[in-house]
Amino acid sequence: MADTPFTIETPTRERYLKMLVYGPYGAGKTYFAGTAADAEGFGDVLVLDAEAGSLTLADRTNVDVVRITDFSQFARVYDFLRVHRKYVREGNDAKLKELQKKFAPGIKKLRRYNTVIIDSITEVQKFCMYKLLGAEIGEVQLDMEPSNPDWGVWGKASEMMRRLIRTFRDLDVHVIFVAAEQEKEDELKRTRYMPALPGKLAKEAQGFVDVVGYLRVHQIGGEQHKSYMRRLYLLPTDKFDAKDRYHPDGVAYIDNPTVTSFLVLEENEMEEENG
Repeated sequence: MADTPFTIETPTRERYLKMLVYGPYGAGKTYFAGTAADAEGFGDVLVLDAEAGSLTLADRTNVDVVRITDFSQFARVYDFLRVHRKYVREGNDAKLKELQKKFAPGIKKLRRYNTVIIDSITEVQKFCMYKLLGAEIGEVQLDMEPSNPDWGVWGKASEMMRRLIRTFRDLDVHVIFVAAEQEKEDELKRTRYMPALPGKLAKEAQGFVDVVGYLRVHQIGGEQHKSYMRRLYLLPTDKFDAKDRYHPDGVAYIDNPTVTSFLVLEENEMEEENG
């Protein structure tokens, strides 16, 4: 067996953000992820859009979109990003311009993608199933009955999704995975919310990242004076999954969150949330 080299490092927070944010449709997950474009050090942002839901990001000049229509596209995008990041690290603008001219001829300003958003892995998992079942979007007649996947297909799809999430997570960029929510009953018959992925993958995907945020619209005030805000929960409860390795003191939630407000939480804000 060939020796595999390894390196011993000291844990540090000065590294790339790897985050999964999930919640109901319309809660603002895509908008939240897109605020990475405003965060210091997050640079240009590339959105891999599997939901055709990037309209909320249309006014951001440093956000570009790849419209995902087939699972196989992820391999091509990953290959592009590996080369792109190599040229970014080397400061090789000539090669970056050449690469951009090939893949993004309509974008004139030189891009240095430092953040990737996959929106959403719930929809990507469906594309994965379509691929395994031989059903190409736009190629199958709408009145054709779908095939029923057996356990082997489900197992292959889950492994392909694990590989995809791990592979993009390990890129030297900030990565934000977006997912829909699903309801499941725990052993006490309580309704619990978690990322909308099948089987064990709903839990396993959370282990691949440093932060799992549950985003939903929160009502403020009574019925006569009620208003609403978006709230990003970062600590788990008996109702939903969440975790946060960035703030060891434990920040319960952030109201009207942005990526910047997540990154720059002050100590007094932590105390207030936990008080």
